[in-house]
Amino acid sequence: MFFSILSFALGIISVQQFSSLPEIEWILLLCLILIVMMFFRYWRLMFFVIGMLWAIAFATVRLADRLPDNLQGQLINVEGIVVGLPKYDERKVRFDFKVLRSKLRIPEKIRLSWYFPQQQISSGQTWQFTVKLKKPHGRFNENGFDYERWLFIQNIGATGYIKSKPLPKLLNKTNVGIDILRETISKKLTVLLNKSNNTGLIKALSIGERNGISNRQWDVFRKTGTVHLLAISGLHIGLMAGLAYLLILKLGVKLLVNSPQSLAAVFTIIIATFYAALAGFSLPT
Repeated sequence: MFFSILSFALGIISVQQFSSLPEIEWILLLCLILIVMMFFRYWRLMFFVIGMLWAIAFATVRLADRLPDNLQGQLINVEGIVVGLPKYDERKVRFDFKVLRSKLRIPEKIRLSWYFPQQQISSGQTWQFTVKLKKPHGRFNENGFDYERWLFIQNIGATGYIKSKPLPKLLNKTNVGIDILRETISKKLTVLLNKSNNTGLIKALSIGERNGISNRQWDVFRKTGTVHLLAISGLHIGLMAGLAYLLILKLGVKLLVNSPQSLAAVFTIIIATFYAALAGFSLPT
């Protein structure tokens, strides 16, 4: 089983080395090879080919969900829901938007900016906007942040901004969802820690929101090589899970539970999953 999983992973990695996705003829050839491998029961080679086909299919679907060239710069009416945590600065709010309705074929998920917004943007709101979009792109600087790659990882097929006319229309708002809970916690922390210089750090370590970290604090983490501590990952989840297991285990012993270890294990998995959800289920989590 281990070598089969390893072969599958190597198949995926091999496709990532391609400069472009293979043409249909090569895909059909891979399918033929897969059938031959199955017939002769060459399981490891079979899983390698399955890994290649999986990666090709996944990449094809992702690349197809991008803004067509002919729609760049056009005014488009969209209706959808705000997902994730909106990011505010002095001039604008930026947020991810899941498109629910549009007369034109645009990506399912886009990233929008609203300059000098006239209304409050919150996660879970359903809006009707007139937007102007462009394909994802970023400046390619060696050792710099690859914005286009980040957008691809986030499954964002276009970026753009909201037009002030016609006036954006709020259609609905839901009060249920993990992103809404994250936003509620963020607002509560802002109120409780409004005089603290570490509010941004606490938000980063609790709900994965790193926008409140100052440039000075970022410089300290960069110079000390500890930037990775701000990304909620196995280290943070392990600490949370270990603490939860210890507390629940002691509680189970005091309550004379039949199997306190099993009880602690079940609740620890639930708590760890909930913490990962609060962090936005990022790649490290």
